Amino acid sequence: MNYNEVIIDIRKIIRALNLESKRIQKIYGVSIPQILCLIFINECIEKKATHKSIADFLKLNKSTVTGIVDRLVTKGLVVRLPDLIDRRISMVTLTPQGLDLINNSPNLLHQQLATNLQKMPEHTIENVSLALKEIIFALGIEEPNDSPVMTIEVSHNSNH
Repeated sequence: MNYNEVIIDIRKIIRALNLESKRIQKIYGVSIPQILCLIFINECIEKKATHKSIADFLKLNKSTVTGIVDRLVTKGLVVRLPDLIDRRISMVTLTPQGLDLINNSPNLLHQQLATNLQKMPEHTIENVSLALKEIIFALGIEEPNDSPVMTIEVSHNSNH
């Protein structure tokens, strides 16, 4: 296998993720990060989460999470509740519409990948992880700039 095949395989993954992202947005009216946010809140104790816990889970900065939550509030999928103990903190909780969306949401490509990875032998997962780290290093993106959520922003360079 030569390096071109690796690049083609990576492009296949990126294309599949982009198509899934568009499909989810079209069918459900929410982005994958928004669905992941809803799923996280649903799995929290008392079905409530702070912005910080959402940011930590999604590996996103707080301002990005604020935008995600704002859009979910606008869509009527979550509400913000003041914390009764510490008024500086607001809790985010699902509305009945948000819970309904989760109960009817699709099996995301992320979930399919996680399920299949769990079936693999430990040494195979370690090899995949090492190979991905090498690719990340080769691309010069060691530090995550925003999110592990699998979506792609395409940059248009005038040199192409």
